[in-house]
Amino acid sequence: MTSERHQQITDLLSEALEHPLAERAAFLEAACHGDPLLKQEVQSLIVFLEQSPSFIEAPAFTGLSELMRESPDEPVAGKRIGAYQIVREIGRGGMGAVYLAERADEQFRETVALKIVKRGMDTQFVLRRFRHERQILASLHHPNIAQLLDGGTTEDGLPYFVMEYIAGESVDEYCDHHQLSIIERLKLFRTICAAVHYAHQNLVIHRDLKPANILITTDGAVKLLDFGIAKILNPEISQTLEKTATLMRLMTPEYASPEQVRGLPVTTASDVYSLGVVLYELLTGHRPYRLTSILPSDIERIICEQEPTKPSTAISRREERLTTSGETITITPEQVSRTREGQPEKLRRRLTGDLDNIVLMALRKEPLRRYASVNGLSEDLRRHLEGLPVIARSDTFGYRAGKFMQRHKAGVAAAALIVLSLIAGLITTIWQARRARQQQARAERRFNDVRKLANSYLFEFHDEIAKVLGSTAARVIVVKRALEYLDSLAREASGDQSLQLELATAYQKVGDAQGRPGFANIGDKTGALESYRKAQGIRQALIDAGGQSLELRRELATNDDRLGDTLLTIGDSAGALVSYRLGYTLREALLADDQPDPETRRLVATSYQRIAQALLKTGKLSEAKESQRQALLLFEPLATARPRDPVVQRDLFIAYIKEGDLLAAGGDKEAALRRYHQALPIAISVIAIAEDKTKAQREVANARDKVGNLLAKTKDIPGALENYRAALTIREAIGSADPNNAEIKRDLSISHEKLGNMFLSSGDRADALAQFRQALAIDTKLSESDPQNAQAQLDRASSHEKIGDLLRQSGDLAGAFLSQDEARKLREEVAQKDEKNTEVRSDLAQTYKQLAEVSVALAGKNRNPQAWRAAQAWYQRALEVLRDLQQRGALSKDDAEEMSRVSGEIAKCEAALKKW
Repeated sequence: MTSERHQQITDLLSEALEHPLAERAAFLEAACHGDPLLKQEVQSLIVFLEQSPSFIEAPAFTGLSELMRESPDEPVAGKRIGAYQIVREIGRGGMGAVYLAERADEQFRETVALKIVKRGMDTQFVLRRFRHERQILASLHHPNIAQLLDGGTTEDGLPYFVMEYIAGESVDEYCDHHQLSIIERLKLFRTICAAVHYAHQNLVIHRDLKPANILITTDGAVKLLDFGIAKILNPEISQTLEKTATLMRLMTPEYASPEQVRGLPVTTASDVYSLGVVLYELLTGHRPYRLTSILPSDIERIICEQEPTKPSTAISRREERLTTSGETITITPEQVSRTREGQPEKLRRRLTGDLDNIVLMALRKEPLRRYASVNGLSEDLRRHLEGLPVIARSDTFGYRAGKFMQRHKAGVAAAALIVLSLIAGLITTIWQARRARQQQARAERRFNDVRKLANSYLFEFHDEIAKVLGSTAARVIVVKRALEYLDSLAREASGDQSLQLELATAYQKVGDAQGRPGFANIGDKTGALESYRKAQGIRQALIDAGGQSLELRRELATNDDRLGDTLLTIGDSAGALVSYRLGYTLREALLADDQPDPETRRLVATSYQRIAQALLKTGKLSEAKESQRQALLLFEPLATARPRDPVVQRDLFIAYIKEGDLLAAGGDKEAALRRYHQALPIAISVIAIAEDKTKAQREVANARDKVGNLLAKTKDIPGALENYRAALTIREAIGSADPNNAEIKRDLSISHEKLGNMFLSSGDRADALAQFRQALAIDTKLSESDPQNAQAQLDRASSHEKIGDLLRQSGDLAGAFLSQDEARKLREEVAQKDEKNTEVRSDLAQTYKQLAEVSVALAGKNRNPQAWRAAQAWYQRALEVLRDLQQRGALSKDDAEEMSRVSGEIAKCEAALKKW
């Protein structure tokens, strides 16, 4: 067979398989007109593929390749593809092979996984499927999904793509090797669910979820792999491709849903089913079905008709299984229990009840009877872990009755008409008798109904959606609507203490959604301050009126913290310090009242820590260090006593970060780095136990930044870049899921700025300038949307300053001056509002110095005495600011050295002017 004939047959087969079965014969007749041998060849291949034992498990074109010709050699070690050099093969599938590769263009060192279509498999179908997978990966940015890094086409036209290389074990092997308990397995599984849920939110169904495609890294991070047969729910992208995919039924039978096996339309419910199989295996060591035949009809019968055994029963069976290496192993109850709960009976009790029901609900044959989403499955597991009632239930009388009615529609309909007639008459009589009483009761109930509705908005609905990425704007609408109800009630029921407490809580929640620093918010700091002050006023009035309950005083102290955090962010560091000290005074009194209470000790520690941050902002470094030391004295024993408590573990790593900041501010970089390295593993461990995983991931990114900052100062550029990139990856995933979150937008700006600094340090000005401009675009939007946000203005000034410095170095002096002058205006505005903030004044002196340096460059280029005078004036203003810091006792070591340099530059300007 010639290569041209082979390609003709391959392309025609691909097109034929894309047509529905009823239309295929007509298509072949038209396409093969005048060439009966071509038609016969294609028809025989279709028959072979549909009857092939491997048809379900592997792409059909694998069989075609074997029939028609041997595949030429794949890339070998040492071969270069794009910017990457092949090291060795690490995997192979029906359509392509995966290789371990290394970056080979000397830009930076990186180990990756490179996937490429195998020669002989470059048919129209395979190429479309391959590009489809690449498109899916490009749309997914999540810390628990393997990331697409690059892609392209080889010299001979084969598409490839490059992903991050994941060194780890499959989830089942990881759980068994580390002997994870059932609780630990469930928590790990919920992380897997979060990654799949993210894919579903981005309209991607995986369709091949199994342990081999879920790797756990050495540090316990989940990585979801292989979207090779995934489906995009966007019809514009997937319409043509999915016809073929549905016909060919690409899947792994042991983990495939009944609708996949039958070739029916696939939805997110199919991934729920596959996750149910994975969970079954993680809990029991067995799969829900034993496939004893490779015939498609037998596989379909087993998966679609056979009911799985309850997990608590399945652990009792003995089973022989063939491993991937070809070895036969025997799975026994003792072996399964040893890697989970110790003893078979203990494991059986652990699985009986909720976990049986949850797993079996995920494995129901009918998609509509499974969990409505992967998130629903995860939430039921959370409820089980927290001892709450779960949604999953065994089949009920109602369900069986529904099935009966489907079988006897006519008889049930007739009986229903009779019953409905009787009920209608009865209802009419009762309604008339009670109508008067109902109207009277309606007025009496209105007050309590509206109040109940408002509370439901605030304490149930709001708190639940606050956990969902992308819900920031919705939170504001929900809480504001609740406030409207509560405000109307307040006018009708003044003097109701419990209602006043609810109003205070409502105002605080509105403030959180408007602009609570460090949490998802819409960036309205001014509105947040107003809401917090309303809450504070209500609580203080209640205390002044004699309300001295422990809970009320705690809530007022929390109110003071919220105010202080926001004031610190907008540049009022003195106001923040006052607010923090008010909260500390309340908590210190509580500590004296209730010495053994660990929660009160924890809150006192947070007050010490907040006060330390405000003291640092006002230039009182030694006092800040002492306040932070007091915080650590309380945090460390609490964390030691409660190692699985995410709140106190978070407190500890934040305290280490804050102390590291203070050590760095004092010039002790080595000690600061040690503290950051202490904090990072604790921060990572909190992700696994925290309820709010997004917040925990964000804090890991912040810790990465801290480490990167100090490594940058010690000239460890590769180490700094590694940490900054890790932080950016986490933030991009969060930001794409919650685009209204002002806090994560600022985090992204910080990441771009830090990467720009590193590129600049390594001499790559073009990449540095691109990073700084990305940061500026984000900063500008944040600043314009919230003009009172001092931090956003300072961030914007920093980006302008860095861009100006780069433009000066590249010779664009006019552009440099404009950019530096923008930075000056922004910093002067903030400095006027917050006169006691020494950090802002130090940065302002730097801006003046930058303007002076641009003026010196202009003077040298244009030989203009006016430019020399301008440079002298800018240096003089910088010197005045530094002297002011010196008088305040807030002159850092770096500022002192800068002061000496600026004085020397002024002298040079004077000397230059004397020559004119």
